[in-house]
Amino acid sequence: MMPDNRLDPALVTPSYEDAGLFKYDLCSLNLSLLPGVRRNARADYIFDAMIDGKYRAPIFFAGRRARQTFLILDAMTRMARGVPLADPADDDLPDSNPDLYLAYDGPSIPLQVNGAWRSLVIEDDQGFARPMHQFIAAVWTLNAGTGPGMQFGAPPVR
Repeated sequence: MMPDNRLDPALVTPSYEDAGLFKYDLCSLNLSLLPGVRRNARADYIFDAMIDGKYRAPIFFAGRRARQTFLILDAMTRMARGVPLADPADDDLPDSNPDLYLAYDGPSIPLQVNGAWRSLVIEDDQGFARPMHQFIAAVWTLNAGTGPGMQFGAPPVR
């Protein structure tokens, strides 16, 4: 078991947190959060999302930004209960590569997210190293009906 070398949470400053999360340039994505959410040992929220209607990837709302996901969590709860949120995405996705293109035609939560990609290598069930890409959210806009979207998160502190 690897030792836990994390800094005491009470000592973590926004600049320290963001230095660990946002090591690469920010980009903007339009994505649709899929039903379901999970948390990791750091209490980050992790959603699966369809990006630009074509690619599926995990989206992390990490650190202090995780506390600002309450409206997303509420929308997920409403979606699970069958309360309509918005029209489901009408995607026509190719399925020639199931690892990259995973068709989904159910309800989703549209977001516009500014964040950064993080790459890591994980070991799969057969023991092979496999690259994985995660998107770390910094600032996101949740659209509510026809009005202007509501913005959450914070730009990275450099």
